[in-house]
Amino acid sequence: MRTTRYLTDGPCRSLKPVKELLCSGQCEPSHLLPNSIGRGKWWRQNALDFRCIPAHTRTQRVLMACPHQETRTYKFRAATSCKCKRYTRYHNQSELKDFGKESARPQKNKKPHLSRARSAKSNQHELENAY
Repeated sequence: MRTTRYLTDGPCRSLKPVKELLCSGQCEPSHLLPNSIGRGKWWRQNALDFRCIPAHTRTQRVLMACPHQETRTYKFRAATSCKCKRYTRYHNQSELKDFGKESARPQKNKKPHLSRARSAKSNQHELENAY
């Protein structure tokens, strides 16, 4: 949704209204719309929740009018495009939120990997035995 509004920063206000793109609220990706060819079962109880969020932003500069005929430049980030992002109930669980270092989630088990120094030495032995 596009809006036009004046920006304020303390007692200062933008000289001209600013046109901006608002990315907020719920949305539905096109593949889940009722007329979509390959649509999924969008009516399920455990259906996912989709939110509209900014996809790309850019910094804009605006002239601000302040008291006593002062003007200054104000910088702000404006969305240039929006995207539909999937959220589930899982995203809202409080144990997933980072409240400090002590609440860090445990790492998943990963394969141990050799350091580069060790792997370089093993390659060197193979080269010594080569013709």
